[in-house]
Amino acid sequence: MELETIEKKDPTENTDDNKIIAKQIGTGSSILHLLYNFGKQLGKVVLVYLLGYFNISPAWLIGPVVLSVLREEWGKEKELKRNIAKAAALSNEKDVILARVDDLPAWVFFPDIERAEWVNKILNQVWPNVNHYAKDLIKDVIEPAVQDSLLQYKLTGFTFQKMRLGTIPPRVGGVKVYDKNVSRNEIIMDMDIFYAGDCDISFTLGGLSGGIKDFQIHGMVRVVMKPLIRTST
Repeated sequence: MELETIEKKDPTENTDDNKIIAKQIGTGSSILHLLYNFGKQLGKVVLVYLLGYFNISPAWLIGPVVLSVLREEWGKEKELKRNIAKAAALSNEKDVILARVDDLPAWVFFPDIERAEWVNKILNQVWPNVNHYAKDLIKDVIEPAVQDSLLQYKLTGFTFQKMRLGTIPPRVGGVKVYDKNVSRNEIIMDMDIFYAGDCDISFTLGGLSGGIKDFQIHGMVRVVMKPLIRTST
């Protein structure tokens, strides 16, 4: 009596064919998406052309434009919530927490760095006055220095038009003060600085206008204070 063996194949073994099929599907979907976007943009252009051709008031465009913007924003918000839920479902709780560790202050990770909430309270109180001081500093010191530097490249007419640091002060995430291998006549400290303010600085250069808005920075700043007491020679 002879037994015939039947070999079972794992459906996941034929990876090459799966890759080819997936590639074809991806290519086809990208082409369809491109054609869809092209048709949508073409329709907008044709609509604007017809409104101008038939002398129709542009006020009719306000409603559809507002609805289109609101729909796009709602779609982005739904997509963001969906991606967050998907990431939480596909990964464990530890991975989700570790994905946001970059936003935590330095004292969470390093025991030798101390919190400095008292510094942040002082910054919140004095920040409105810093705006006036910074305005004078930029106008009297920084602007002439930039003008002298630009003269080397034959660029003239640089002036600051608006200098506003905003209402959001920088934040100190932690402070580390060095007490070893330091001279008695100096203090060395590292400060973890966060700044994501609403500053608004604009300038002109040779008829061109530029500016800085929503400036953000995060890093470690080393502060060296010396000499503590001026010594006579």
